[in-house]
Amino acid sequence: MAPVKKEKTRHEWSTPEKSRVKMLYLSGRWNQLEIAKHTGIPQQSMGRLLRSESDQRDGRKRSGRPKHMTSEQVDQLVAKAKEGWNGRTLPWAKLAKACDISVSYSNYVYV
Repeated sequence: MAPVKKEKTRHEWSTPEKSRVKMLYLSGRWNQLEIAKHTGIPQQSMGRLLRSESDQRDGRKRSGRPKHMTSEQVDQLVAKAKEGWNGRTLPWAKLAKACDISVSYSNYVYV
């Protein structure tokens, strides 16, 4: 019987995860193997994470489903939320309605 090949999946680590790895490594108390065991991030990924200059995305375009809201619409929502207490406490759907932006549940779940 032929050995079963493990399917490779690419994972993009979040900014907080990358920051945590760098912080632990730069503290000098942890080596890459210990960090890998502690965080669950594979040791093979450590070198790339530690060499990267920024903890944020490296500019690669994200594949997958396109966004439902434009950047301008997101900016409108943020501006409305910053106006005051009422804007900050509104649920997303009501905030969008206040900005005259048509939204559905999927708009603000996936964006």
